[in-house]
Amino acid sequence: MSYKPKLIYTAGVVGVLALGMLVGGVVIWQMRPGAATAGEGPPTPSGAAAAEEEALEPDAYSDIVRLRRAVRLSDGVVAAIGCDGEAAEAAIEKLKGWYASNEDTWSLRRADVRVATKALAAARHRLRTGGRDDALAAGVAGMAAAIAAARRAERELLAGAVREVESVLTDEQQAAWSAVRANPAGAGRYAHAPNVTAAQLAALNMAHWKLARRQAAAEPAAERAAAKQAFRQTLTSTLTAVQRQALATAAANIAEHFPAVLAASGEVLPGPPDDDPGVTVEPVRHGR
Repeated sequence: MSYKPKLIYTAGVVGVLALGMLVGGVVIWQMRPGAATAGEGPPTPSGAAAAEEEALEPDAYSDIVRLRRAVRLSDGVVAAIGCDGEAAEAAIEKLKGWYASNEDTWSLRRADVRVATKALAAARHRLRTGGRDDALAAGVAGMAAAIAAARRAERELLAGAVREVESVLTDEQQAAWSAVRANPAGAGRYAHAPNVTAAQLAALNMAHWKLARRQAAAEPAAERAAAKQAFRQTLTSTLTAVQRQALATAAANIAEHFPAVLAASGEVLPGPPDDDPGVTVEPVRHGR
């Protein structure tokens, strides 16, 4: 099957394709605030159904979007780990098949998390506003434990979805995807740097903020160039060589594969018709 890019995203998705600058082996994603990145972005395109398949029902489409977010399998990630169009189709088909077989169970697991979370929130609210209640206060720890147990049960269920997708990935692709899943959800543009730490992310985010501030200011070209050089030095000193190489590989893979992955995603998961006034599918950011 051949794949052609479908120009169905808004300008925000251009951020996914922005590869930044590769200087001294360091990949720099310079994104606009709020723009999507390879590690964080709308996981599937919405739009007209592909010719080969009927459009998914709105609830099913939204659930699969959430599922892709939960297992960190956005289109950007699929491309970044090295999947071409055919590999992307196989991986997303596997996830879609898992959803079809586990839809009800996963819905129950998510409901357990919601119920437990609401119960704890309600108890804490009553303790804050209703005065002393020793019995209720004693039950808070148990409620927190219930939330942890519900989330653990959901993670164990989703591990089956991961195994399904991994069955059609190469060893290298599995390792790259595992690194993304192991990183903090807020890693953003650095999601593909293995074992990135909170301290590294804090330093890099501060460096990005400083660079953006200097670029926005009306400064001479020499000062702006100095600011970019300082930013590159921060990247080099903050990230390990392995992490920088992983980011470079992810950027090269995105440049090569993203359009085909986007097209494959749209064919496997055709969204509800755009012209249906009763359908509202909100894009879900990966990692949120």
